[in-house]
Amino acid sequence: MKRFKSVAIILLFCSLAIWSSCNNTGVSLDPTQVKTKVDSIVQVQSVAIRDSANAACQLHIQTHLAVKADSIVSAKASGK
Repeated sequence: MKRFKSVAIILLFCSLAIWSSCNNTGVSLDPTQVKTKVDSIVQVQSVAIRDSANAACQLHIQTHLAVKADSIVSAKASGK
């Protein structure tokens, strides 16, 4: 229990340090800079999501295609 309290306190201080370092009140962007930044982030995330979805789809197709092909071959072999 003592170790848990120590870890909790350390995590609390770390999260407060991170929060305070991210609190940049003097930084501001004009609307064109904001739009450019958002477009850049959206583009990168879109590519990452598309690549991930394509990889998952290819794996799914390969897995199910092999199962379906084995099923067809075994049905032909058994004479159904």
